Amino acid sequence: MTTESKLALIEVFDNLSNAFDDTLNLEREAVLFRPFSDSWSIIEQVVHCADFDIAMSQISLGDSISWNHCAFL
Repeated sequence: MTTESKLALIEVFDNLSNAFDDTLNLEREAVLFRPFSDSWSIIEQVVHCADFDIAMSQISLGDSISWNHCAFL
């Protein structure tokens, strides 16, 4: 992977984090809304992504969390 490719990916990730910040401007009803009974609301999706980021940062830092402890497995 070239340096330019890495920088482009970093920019994409940075822009995605802005999308999470934009959820703060939504109405309460919008972030709690579930389009289907078995789907997640916006807030549930945001919290899930934050949880995943925390778990992955702990794994990459060498903490004692293993893949077996991640909720998605």
